[in-house]
Amino acid sequence: MGEIKKSLKAEAIGNLYRTAFFLAQGRADQAIFFLKKAAAFLPEENLGDLNKLLENPLKNLSCSQKKYWAEKALDQYKKLIAQIA
Repeated sequence: MGEIKKSLKAEAIGNLYRTAFFLAQGRADQAIFFLKKAAAFLPEENLGDLNKLLENPLKNLSCSQKKYWAEKALDQYKKLIAQIA
């Protein structure tokens, strides 16, 4: 059963990477989809600043801010992947 939990957490962390990828491409709808999937399995403290993006994605995703949030998602991904490695 522990392996299942690890794989769900790993999948959620992978969804943070997908969030960063789609934000960098400018595809906010896909990015929010993957961010919500990650948030379903990760505690709020593991999402860091990305919680602000989840609160109001349309307001926080203007054209100029997509790259900023992509970097935040990638930073959070790197932080969490280092913890499970």
